[in-house]
Amino acid sequence: MAAKPTLTVVIPTYNCAPLIERHLASMAKWVDLVDEIIVVDSRSTDGTLTLIRSHLQHPNLRIIERDRGLYASWNEGIAA
Repeated sequence: MAAKPTLTVVIPTYNCAPLIERHLASMAKWVDLVDEIIVVDSRSTDGTLTLIRSHLQHPNLRIIERDRGLYASWNEGIAA
């Protein structure tokens, strides 16, 4: 029997506090359907991670902090 497919969402971030609340609110409609959420933050200094931690409630939320680089963040999130 084949394993049940899983769905993971990768969110790369860097200093996007002004936009992240609206993004997280739009995710609320479907976030219960995903198995895991991986946030890869490029060491934001504007409170992005604080907003994510306070607004995104998911049992399998993983937050990875790394140096800047959008494509490297995507790759790290996918590898995780």
